[in-house]
Amino acid sequence: MIAFGLLCLLALSGCGEDEAGDMLDDYLSRVNNATGTPVVEEGAFASALKSYPRHRDLLLQQEDLRIGLLDLVSLEKCGLAELVAARNSGLGKVLAASQRLLYEHRFLALARTCQDTLETDENADDKLTALLAEAINAKERDIARAFWNATFAGPEFAEQFSLASKPLPIAGSEGPAIEEALRYFIDLQPHLGDSAFTIDSETLEGHYYTLQKRRYGGQLMHSVEYLTHYLNAAAAAVEKRLAKKTVCFNGRPTPAARTMHTIFRKFYAGRIQPYLSRVHRQGRSYLALMNRLAQQDEAPEAFLVYRTTQLRLKNPQGPWALFEQAIQHHAQTWQRLFEQCGLSAAGPSPAR
Repeated sequence: MIAFGLLCLLALSGCGEDEAGDMLDDYLSRVNNATGTPVVEEGAFASALKSYPRHRDLLLQQEDLRIGLLDLVSLEKCGLAELVAARNSGLGKVLAASQRLLYEHRFLALARTCQDTLETDENADDKLTALLAEAINAKERDIARAFWNATFAGPEFAEQFSLASKPLPIAGSEGPAIEEALRYFIDLQPHLGDSAFTIDSETLEGHYYTLQKRRYGGQLMHSVEYLTHYLNAAAAAVEKRLAKKTVCFNGRPTPAARTMHTIFRKFYAGRIQPYLSRVHRQGRSYLALMNRLAQQDEAPEAFLVYRTTQLRLKNPQGPWALFEQAIQHHAQTWQRLFEQCGLSAAGPSPAR
């Protein structure tokens, strides 16, 4: 008995992970049994979601600014020498994309501050002025690529969109933290290289960790696809039963209609609809933020294809549009049943 209990405890992390899928499967099973006209069997689900592109297909080539030893000495006057030396060190050459972004921001911000100072200095070193102008031009061209490589081409975003996950749990609160991280990066981008703007490394990495620790994007897309499939399957079964014209008699519900009405109220309105509403609300907000963040001047073709097919809210053939169509179709189908049988979606079945 103790051993059995221990096994159950050890299995808890894996149990219930697909609780949303189980809930939807149960709903379809009940609808199929009540209508006697199943179109899609419960459990008959195959995902059509696209995997996130490979890192090598997302990476943008960044310009490698070469600064010689003599130039490095000149840059000491601007406070840049130490920063460049750290970047050229063994550890600096293998910086994570997030820290590379931080370096690019700090370099450009310091260089611009130094340039402003030199412009008011009549005795400014012409060589240093020219070197700074060259470096600033190169970094200004490169900073957008550094941002891209640190976001959509980074491991955190690959984890965020990973499909090696289950649908969102029935009860969950990850959405607000994920959205806060996305807003942080949206607000960060316009300030990159701004000498008056400071990026706190701990805050930056904290938002990266939030995105990486939860495969929220992948879970959300699974939820959207699951709901689309099961809503359409349930609607198809109800439509098939309605076509037989045996579910109501003279505008009054048959026992089968009352059973279907109970299933709708108890298992759809009572269980699935709250989950569906949360997925729809958080999903729309999440995808809107992700699409704002993805509005870059330059993006690899692999990502553009992925974004169009999977992330865009208004792609008629995309997961989100199909999800909203399924919600509407499901509601309209049940409403036809209720109207034909004199039933109310909100209230109990009338007395016999």
